[in-house]
Amino acid sequence: MCYRIVIGLPQAVEEKWLSRLPERMNHWMSSYSGLSERMSHFTPRVVGTSMCSCDLYHGEPDQTQQLRKKYERKGWSEARIIRVLESREKELRYALDSDFLRWLTIAAEDAKTAYLWVHWESTDSSIQCEVQISTDELRDHSVRIGEEKLYHISASA
Repeated sequence: MCYRIVIGLPQAVEEKWLSRLPERMNHWMSSYSGLSERMSHFTPRVVGTSMCSCDLYHGEPDQTQQLRKKYERKGWSEARIIRVLESREKELRYALDSDFLRWLTIAAEDAKTAYLWVHWESTDSSIQCEVQISTDELRDHSVRIGEEKLYHISASA
């Protein structure tokens, strides 16, 4: 199956920002029932590069313990293992494409609010939880965007 990245923007700025999506990205209407109500009645739109959003989101299960064992078998020092695992965590903190992330941050700042939902198509379309985040948190990579969580993004003061 595939990932779907669904966004919601206020109607007043939706056209403006959808027309400014990075060149390789497209958008289309979302068919997930009930999602508009969860997104302040904004129109949910899927953003992707083709028929899905797999090129824009790279979800990975946590493999820290497996990697630690692998590196220990190779004889790596504890300091080196920690350094590599910390570096890997920073790289994975944002599984979103950097161009999309930059676009979403700027659009949310201009709109003052936006929504983001990353959905894996083979599961039902239920939202696990809603999370409030700021545009500063998006920009600073201080929160990891996970699947099946509805992110309500607010412009930083």
